[in-house]
Amino acid sequence: MPRKEQIETLQNYVETVVFRDVIERHQISNIFLMKYLISILLKKISSTFSINKFYNDIKSQGYKVGKDTLYSYLSYLEDAFLIFAVPVFTESLRHKQTTPKKIYAIDNGLVLANTFNLSENLGKLLENQVYLDLRREGKKIFYYQTSDGYEIDFITEDSKGNHEMLQVVWDINDQKTFERETRALKQAESELGFSGKLIDYKDYLQKMTY
Repeated sequence: MPRKEQIETLQNYVETVVFRDVIERHQISNIFLMKYLISILLKKISSTFSINKFYNDIKSQGYKVGKDTLYSYLSYLEDAFLIFAVPVFTESLRHKQTTPKKIYAIDNGLVLANTFNLSENLGKLLENQVYLDLRREGKKIFYYQTSDGYEIDFITEDSKGNHEMLQVVWDINDQKTFERETRALKQAESELGFSGKLIDYKDYLQKMTY
């Protein structure tokens, strides 16, 4: 199938899911706002997303909508398995509730068809794919913020309560990237008490060949 037709097919898929599984099912009247939220979320994959910030942004643009409505919209998209929101790893319920979640999407092709250029976001796309793989394994998934503000992409927990820490980078051979991400892992290891590892695209491709 030609690339243009592939993109149109993926764009149509999003439209179908939104209208059938979200808008019609939940009788949403503000269709424009729902589509706008989806476009923002797809651009935010592998990044944190704050409902409060989004609320303030659209409020400044003159849109009238309550925060509870936005929380419901995000919940509907999760129920439709289009978007996934990952919480921060913490024992504090309040911290978990007030800290923005990281956003992932059901398919990288959908992201590319509806948002940005591949060459500018390889790291985010790789992280999104790693999330989807972890999700298929049935593990609980979190992200983590160290006391110095470093972010760890994934903290996973299996059915036996075992934890694993993963930091995703596109190219581990980039020295600045390697030093930065290693520093983040070491601090997180010190704070949490379990080991972590870096994953780059070569590691991922090697894993997929087995």
